[in-house]
Amino acid sequence: MIPYWSMWTILLLAMLATPPRTPVPGFPVGPGFVAMIVAICLMIGLRFEVGGDWLNYIEIFDWIQSRPLADAGGRSDPGYTLFNVIAIWLGADIWLVNLLSAIPFAVGLFALSRRQPEHWLALLVAFPYLVVVVAMGYTRQASAIGFVMIGLASYTRTGSIFRYLFWVALAAAFHKTAMLTVALVFMTSDQRRIVNLAILVIAAIGLYFAALGDSTDRLLTNYVGARYQSGGAAIRVSMCVVPGLLFLFLRKRFGFHPLEEKLWRNFSIAAILAAVALATTPSSTAVDRIALYLLPMQMVILPRLAGYVLETGTGRALVASYSAAVLFVWLNFGTFSRAWIPYRFWFLA
Repeated sequence: MIPYWSMWTILLLAMLATPPRTPVPGFPVGPGFVAMIVAICLMIGLRFEVGGDWLNYIEIFDWIQSRPLADAGGRSDPGYTLFNVIAIWLGADIWLVNLLSAIPFAVGLFALSRRQPEHWLALLVAFPYLVVVVAMGYTRQASAIGFVMIGLASYTRTGSIFRYLFWVALAAAFHKTAMLTVALVFMTSDQRRIVNLAILVIAAIGLYFAALGDSTDRLLTNYVGARYQSGGAAIRVSMCVVPGLLFLFLRKRFGFHPLEEKLWRNFSIAAILAAVALATTPSSTAVDRIALYLLPMQMVILPRLAGYVLETGTGRALVASYSAAVLFVWLNFGTFSRAWIPYRFWFLA
């Protein structure tokens, strides 16, 4: 557990050492912040036998390695397959696949957190679950979430839905469920011109067939028809519901500009609908996988309790305590946390 708590403590100290900033999202961050993002990327990418799906990814790697290049894409999503092919071509092992997969996640984490006034606090919120559990346990979907976060940061900065579609297309190359986030962003747009709408619909349909295609039936069979149950789904969904409810009740105090306010309103409503779906759907895995894309709202909404809703010191203490509680509960009581403990570094294992 020491490596996890050490990283968390460094994030806490960095946050405490950073004076409150004028709430201007996107301000330059220091080299220490960039170094921490790199450290997180290396921690995710160079882990050894850490994560609940470790053996599954080893099987995918071995399967691709044993097949001709023309047949390599039949086992996994194209983006993840490409990373495997690169690692095999370079004579490396699964560590390079994990490292390459960690890069888009780390870039997305950087892009979205630096848009927040309390950027260190945003990282502190993201670390226990989005970094430790998701990025180290759901390799392919973590890459997809990374591209989605890049897209969200781009959208809140430029308001361009088409740029967001580009990033979602990359995300879908790693996990097709990323396509479901398009609706949340589209519903924030004030563009009502017929031409723009037509282009968007055509692009969305094209992305749908390119990303999902013949695998739609397989997704429905695996996630719904088989009634898979994902351990901890209720916890993950509740972690989205809490910031969602806070936003819906206090949105006028969070200081978001109108476009961001609409975006996180949609995410908040989606979180509540996910909770309802979790209670009524035959497959918790389907809801759980979709809810993973809502987790970034934690690092956007919760840090704004400091300085917007509460006094900065009080808000920081409250949010940091929440982050510590999440890490403590996961490491000590998580059903599958034994797959994360101990943390081992690839080249020291």
